[in-house]
Amino acid sequence: MIALTAAMQPEIGFLKSSITEQEIIRWSNWEFIIGRLGGREVVAVKTGIGKVLAAAVTQKIIDQFSPSAIIMSGIGGSINPEIRRGDLVIGMDCVQHDFDSTEFGFRRGHIPHSDYHIIPSDPNLVRTALLYKKEPLKTGRILTGDQFITRAHEKEFEYLRNELNGDIVEMEGAAAGLTALINDVPFLIIRVVSDNADGESKGSYRKFVNTASERSFHLIEHILMNLE
Repeated sequence: MIALTAAMQPEIGFLKSSITEQEIIRWSNWEFIIGRLGGREVVAVKTGIGKVLAAAVTQKIIDQFSPSAIIMSGIGGSINPEIRRGDLVIGMDCVQHDFDSTEFGFRRGHIPHSDYHIIPSDPNLVRTALLYKKEPLKTGRILTGDQFITRAHEKEFEYLRNELNGDIVEMEGAAAGLTALINDVPFLIIRVVSDNADGESKGSYRKFVNTASERSFHLIEHILMNLE
């Protein structure tokens, strides 16, 4: 079984509606849809927004369904001028940009007294994703934090590019990725760029989210059909 997650219903809606032989399992405020997609058994769920919900629901998925891999999709904001609105991005790795213990000599994003810092995506999932030929793909580093960042914060958050070499900002990926890593479950993040962290995100979200969900679905279906 492969787990498919996204933070918001519009981000995962197209995918969930495409799953066949559906069964719904409820836990607290969440619905886990079990069924088949791309010739494989899958479980899909909307995690909710932010790091805590992403981590909690990811752990629940692992504990209850024992997935062989987790793929998180959704939208994000670009802070790399070479990655533009509408681009489909494969996350090569991710980091919690708002985890800051630099005053104690640790690198930004590094959890003190642990090996957890930059969280790599699973190489096999990345390799399979990059075989997708229906549209161009970009690759990049995903930066996760419990802040909604726009260019109004550019100076305050200049470390996102200068120090962390980030490409995409969002609010769930590294939390889910770290949870998967701790549990030794292969993980991949897919993001469609809905805005350029430029303060136009509300309009960008409304305009792009349905299309983003469909485009992510086609890439995920490709991964499911071709993953070894």
